[in-house]
Amino acid sequence: MTHQLIELGGPADGRPLLLAPANSFPVASYAPVWEPFLDRYRVLGLALAGVWPNPAAPPTAPASWVNLGESIAATIARYDLEDVIAVGHSFGAVASLVAVARHPDRFRALCLLDPTMVLADDLHRVFFFDAGGERQHRLAVRARERRTEFGSEGEAYESWRTKPLFQDWSDETLRRFVRTALRPVGNGAGFTLAWPAEWEAHYYEGFHEESWAELERLDPAVPVLVVRGEKTDAFTARAAARFRAIRPSATMVEVTGFGHLFPQTAPEETARVVQAWLEDVGG
Repeated sequence: MTHQLIELGGPADGRPLLLAPANSFPVASYAPVWEPFLDRYRVLGLALAGVWPNPAAPPTAPASWVNLGESIAATIARYDLEDVIAVGHSFGAVASLVAVARHPDRFRALCLLDPTMVLADDLHRVFFFDAGGERQHRLAVRARERRTEFGSEGEAYESWRTKPLFQDWSDETLRRFVRTALRPVGNGAGFTLAWPAEWEAHYYEGFHEESWAELERLDPAVPVLVVRGEKTDAFTARAAARFRAIRPSATMVEVTGFGHLFPQTAPEETARVVQAWLEDVGG
C-alpha cells in the first residue's frame, strides 16, 4: 500500500521536501516548522492510511516500519518525484531512513528529527511481557486505552492540559495542536481523534528494532542531519553516540532545553536548524 501525499504549498517546480510525522501527530501540527520552507520548496506531507478520510480498521497482521519506509519510496516513485529532501520525526524518521537507505536514487538529503532508534539493551523501555507472557509495546497499550471522543475542542484542551506529555507545552502550542488533532464526528456530536488510537497502536507495534542496519546500509553520498532534543528519552545520548560512530559524516545538532516533541514545542528553532543545514549541503 502506498501512502497519500498532502500538498502543503510552495512553488510547483521547487525541490520536494517531504515531511513524515511522528505517530499520532497529523502533518498539520507541524505547520510552524514547514511554513518557513514554502518560499523555496514544494512542501509535501505524508498521510498514512490511518489518517485517510473514513479510515478502515487497521490490519490484523502486525505493522512494519520497514514496510512503511518501502511504501514512502513507492509513493515517491508513483508521484514521479526526484531529488526529494526527506524530513522525518520520531517513527517517521525511521521510516524515512528505510526509504532513503533502500532507494537512494530518489532522494537528495535526509533529515532525522529525534529518530526512534533504540539500542538493544534499552528495548526493555519499549516492550514488556504481560501476565500471559505476551510481549507488548508499552505505547501501543497506552494508545488503546486513550480517550478518543470529546464534546468540544475546549474539552479536549482541558483534558490534555493536565497530561504529562504536554506539561512543557505553552497554551498556544497546545491549542494549535488540539485544532489539528481532532476532526468533527459525522453526526455533528463532538469530535474524535484525527489519528485513530487503534491505528496509533498498530504503528507502534511495527517498531523497527534493527534500524541501525538501515543506517549502515545508507549511501555515504547522502547528506544526513540528525536533530536531537536535549531532554529526549526516545533518542538517548548513547544512541546518538552510536549513530555518530556509524555515520561520522552526519551533522548532529541538539535542541537545548526540549524533549522528543521539539518540532511542536520549538518549531522556529527546528526550522532554523534544518534551513541552515540545507544551505550548507546545497539542498
